Amino acid sequence: MVVVVLLEISTPSQSLPPPHRKRKGTADSDISYQGQVFPEGETITSIYRFDSYRLTYRWDFFRNEAVDIGVGLTGRVRSADIALAGDAGYANRTDLRVVPLINFRLDWRITDPFSLVLDGDALRHHLAGQKTFSLPLPGVTPTP
Repeated sequence: MVVVVLLEISTPSQSLPPPHRKRKGTADSDISYQGQVFPEGETITSIYRFDSYRLTYRWDFFRNEAVDIGVGLTGRVRSADIALAGDAGYANRTDLRVVPLINFRLDWRITDPFSLVLDGDALRHHLAGQKTFSLPLPGVTPTP
C-alpha cells in the first residue's frame, strides 16, 4: 500500500480571472460598496486577489509493473479579497472557503520512456460548466 500526501499552491486556469488584479477608474455616479460610499467623479482603485491551495491524501490501491491507480481526497482552500479604495475611504470583502474534492490518478507506463498519466480533482456542483464570470461595477468608467 502506498499513501501519497501532496501540498500544492494552485494557479487558476486561463478561463478564470487572474489571481491578482489592480485597476483604476473614475466613478460615473455614487458607488456604495460594503457600507462605504464613493462619490461621483472620484478616482477609485479596485483590487482583486484570489489565492488557492490544495492538500491531497491519495491511496494508490492498485500497483503493478505497468499501471498505478489511486483515489483520495483533496481539500482546496480558496481565499478571495475584493476591495475599492479612493479619497472617500477603503472598503473590502474577503471570502475564505474549504472545498472538498475527490482525487484520482492513473499512471500507465506504456513502454519506456512513454507513459500516460491522468491526475485530477473533481466535484459536481451547481456551477459546473461555468468557465468565466464578470463582476461589473455600475457607474465606473475604466481609465486606459
